[in-house]
Amino acid sequence: MSETSISLGPTPQLVPQDIVPTDIVPLPSCGRVYPAGSPLAGKTGLDIRSMTARDEDILTSRALVRSGRVIGSLLRSCILDHDVDPDKMLVGDRNSVLIGIRISGYGPDYPIKVSCPGCDGVIKQDIDLRTLNIKQFPDDANVEQGKNEFTFPLPISKKIAVFKLLTGEEERELLQTIERGRKSNTQEELVTGRLKMQIVEISGERDPQRLAGIIRNLPARDSRGLRKRIDYITPGIELKTTVVCDSCSFEGEVEVPLGTDFFWPET
Repeated sequence: MSETSISLGPTPQLVPQDIVPTDIVPLPSCGRVYPAGSPLAGKTGLDIRSMTARDEDILTSRALVRSGRVIGSLLRSCILDHDVDPDKMLVGDRNSVLIGIRISGYGPDYPIKVSCPGCDGVIKQDIDLRTLNIKQFPDDANVEQGKNEFTFPLPISKKIAVFKLLTGEEERELLQTIERGRKSNTQEELVTGRLKMQIVEISGERDPQRLAGIIRNLPARDSRGLRKRIDYITPGIELKTTVVCDSCSFEGEVEVPLGTDFFWPET
C-alpha cells in the first residue's frame, strides 16, 4: 500500500490584497478510476485557492447545512477548475481537498479531543494536518484505468462480488438515509445500506432489487471480508495520529475526529 506524507495545504505567502494565494492539493486516487472525458481523469492534484471571508459565509449558511450541501458548496467555491463537480469526486479525494482548504483558511494546527483507550480520560492534543498520510491504491487493487469497479471473491459463498467506491454525492445520500431511519425509529441498516450502495454485481446479477435480497442474506464472514477489502483499497487520507495521555502514560494511534470545530478552530 502506498503512503506518503505530502503537504495538504499552501505555504503562507505575502501577496497583494487583491490576490488570493493558490496551491495544488494531491488527489489520493491519482484520477485513475474517473472515466475518460472527466476533468478528474488522470489528475494527480487539483488547484485550489485559499479560503476567504465569503467562504465563511458558505459555512454559516443554515440552508446549506440543513440540505447537507455545505461541504460541496465550499469545494465548488475553492476549486479553481469549475468543470470539476465535487459531488462526483471519490470521498477520499474530496477529503484531501477539504483538508487542504481548511489548512489554507486556518492553518495546519488542529486541536483534537479523544477518549484515552487506557484510562477513559480525555486527551487534548494539537496535530499538524500536513503530516497526515495520503493512502493511494495498493499495488494489488487491480485498478482498471477509467473504471470504478473492483472484484472480490467472497470467502464463504465463493461468489464474485463487484463493488465501486462511493462519490461524495452517494455518501451524502447514504448518510441522509441513515439519518431518516434514525429519526423515524426504523432500522438504520448501517452495514447493508452501505453495501447496497457499493455492490454493483454478485456473480453476474446486477438488478438492484435482486441484489438487495442477496446482500441482506450474505453470510456474515462474506460481508466482513468484503468490507475489509473495500477499506483496504480505498484511497484517501489516513485520519490517524499518535497521542500520549498525561494521566496514564498511554501512547498509541487513534482516529482523528473531524468534529464541528474542524472549520471553526478556537483562535
